[in-house]
Amino acid sequence: MKKLLLSLLICNLMTFPIMAQDFAEDGGYTINVSCVKTPLYTIKIPEKINITSDETCLTFYVKGDIYADQDLWVVFDSQTSISDSKRSMPVSIDQNKKSWSSSELDLNYTSSCLTIHHGSLKAGRWTGYLNVSIYLQGAQ
Repeated sequence: MKKLLLSLLICNLMTFPIMAQDFAEDGGYTINVSCVKTPLYTIKIPEKINITSDETCLTFYVKGDIYADQDLWVVFDSQTSISDSKRSMPVSIDQNKKSWSSSELDLNYTSSCLTIHHGSLKAGRWTGYLNVSIYLQGAQ
């Protein structure tokens, strides 16, 4: 029996023997091909938010390549508060988009707006925190 050695470069180099009885009658041979590519995504969010009016729009950006059956979620807390040395003010957050499917993402950034609402701020040095959750959801 004659042996053939077949090499195929897909993700890694795989070398294996093929025996004559492995060939179909027409001389063809079917090779299974596979590759696992890990999802990769980037979210650009400012490190600091400067509130400039009663409604401040924060633009953030997403891009990536994720599995076809997954969604990329970027979810900001819907409420937080800011305070100065003596006062606290509630802040509500509206987000126009929270998730992106694989067909909505590519290697170019797409933008989304986060609107921060608060009452009228009085003079002061106001500070606070805004939490964000970033995750993939769906089958893997």
